[in-house]
Amino acid sequence: MGDFIYESENYKVVIGNGADYEGEHYLVINKRTGVVEVESRLYPQSVAYCDQLSDSLDEMEGPDNNKAILDELANENLTH
Repeated sequence: MGDFIYESENYKVVIGNGADYEGEHYLVINKRTGVVEVESRLYPQSVAYCDQLSDSLDEMEGPDNNKAILDELANENLTH
């Protein structure tokens, strides 16, 4: 994968080659699963996606920061 350029708690943005477009662009990657969830040619948009997706996962964890639920879901989805 390419150069790391931005990071939130749950996601990171790197420069690399994705599946949707030819050439290098910004990839938003889920840190738990390693899945590229967003590809974009715009840096500000990639950072915004990174933060929004991370905030959504934080909301799913709830006030007690129950990361075990999300880890279980990630592992379940990767094994199917």
